[in-house]
Amino acid sequence: SHFYIVNNQTNYLFQNIEATFLAANIEYLKGNFKESVKILTSIPNESFAYGEYGESSTLMFYNNMGVLHHAMGKPNLACHYVQMALKEDINISQNNAKKDNNERPLFTLGGSKYHELMYNLGISLLHTGRPSQAFDCLIIAVRRYHRNSLLWMRLAECCIMFHKETNETDFDIQRKQKELIIEVVGSKDKQKIVLTSNLSKDKKYSTESQSYAVPVPSLEFASLCLRNASLLIPSDTASPPVPLFLIPGVTPPAPPPSPSPSPSSPLSITGIATLRNSILIASAYVSLCLGDYILTLEYSKELLEQTRISGVHKLLAHLYAAESLVLLDKISEAVEYLNPENVKDISFEIPPDEEKSDESSIKTNPPPKWSPNSLASAHSVMQYNIAVAKTIRGQLDQAATLLKQIWQQRSSNCKVPAHIIMLVIYIELQLGHTDIARNLIRQYSFQHRISG
Repeated sequence: SHFYIVNNQTNYLFQNIEATFLAANIEYLKGNFKESVKILTSIPNESFAYGEYGESSTLMFYNNMGVLHHAMGKPNLACHYVQMALKEDINISQNNAKKDNNERPLFTLGGSKYHELMYNLGISLLHTGRPSQAFDCLIIAVRRYHRNSLLWMRLAECCIMFHKETNETDFDIQRKQKELIIEVVGSKDKQKIVLTSNLSKDKKYSTESQSYAVPVPSLEFASLCLRNASLLIPSDTASPPVPLFLIPGVTPPAPPPSPSPSPSSPLSITGIATLRNSILIASAYVSLCLGDYILTLEYSKELLEQTRISGVHKLLAHLYAAESLVLLDKISEAVEYLNPENVKDISFEIPPDEEKSDESSIKTNPPPKWSPNSLASAHSVMQYNIAVAKTIRGQLDQAATLLKQIWQQRSSNCKVPAHIIMLVIYIELQLGHTDIARNLIRQYSFQHRISG
């Protein structure tokens, strides 16, 4: 196999299809996704059949195209390609089932990629915002790959997204304005305004006595998944995975005796640290939603004690710790966690490990989508929660002043929590400023006619 360069463009002339797939994989690992797609699409249809090689080029093409589009941040296209791969795999299995085992080569027995493809499809569905369908796929995959920590973590993420799909609605002030008033009764002097008791539409956890082990996308099952994920985290004290590019004359180390990462790639040192942090923060959130505030605080503190932690995880750990302390009636301690100075950035990357080299790690994750997406917005959330804590303590004047500051700071780069209007109205009513509260309601609610 060889390639040559003409006019600064690389043209690959390979003697076999396997080398072409390998070239596409190398470009994928380098982050050259479009180049990898170009190489894959150059492969002729049905280059080799499953019955002759034990592999199907059609199945491999569709799966690899799915992986590439997922990495490019196109999960819907990724789902389409993986579903095509699944269809091909099912056709192969059905055709093989019609043959007598004695007539089939040994390498064609048990070669179905069904569980690996269900894993890939589940991940892509999760990124499209369809957690229930993703959960169904990953539950099938975990039957075979039950020792995969990352897979259990993904199942928990399905449960969490099913519970609360996105944070964006919590910053949509115009949408929340329409939900502020339930109804207006009477007219003129005898008019009564009925406000909503809760602007949040988050699903509540079930109070029914249902086993946590029932595989449904619930927070209860998420807690079990996270427990499994935590127990199965690969050891970061063992040797790192074999580097991507082998050094001539150097024998690579034997793989460590840790739980198999299949069908995932072996995790790097940074990958293990990120996985551990993700499990801790997800565990804190699930415990908070299930009403176990002491556990929430423990998970949050454990995460903040990690030597390597991303800005986003640090923000969430402070918020969850503070909320659990408020609910435990320890407001003074909660306010300490809400100091905006605690969070310097909201990056998704964890700091590099100074002691251990991690140069062989490859970044093939899709672009992150998360809200709040700016440091200013994150700080406004922390300040808003301080105002909530002060309101609970009865420091209404201080809370009102802080809310005014938050409101004045809002901009396209600094979104503020939509609940701020509701809290301001509550404080004004508590202070006896009925006219101010009425004016605020009139100003921020358009669907009801309110008399002066």
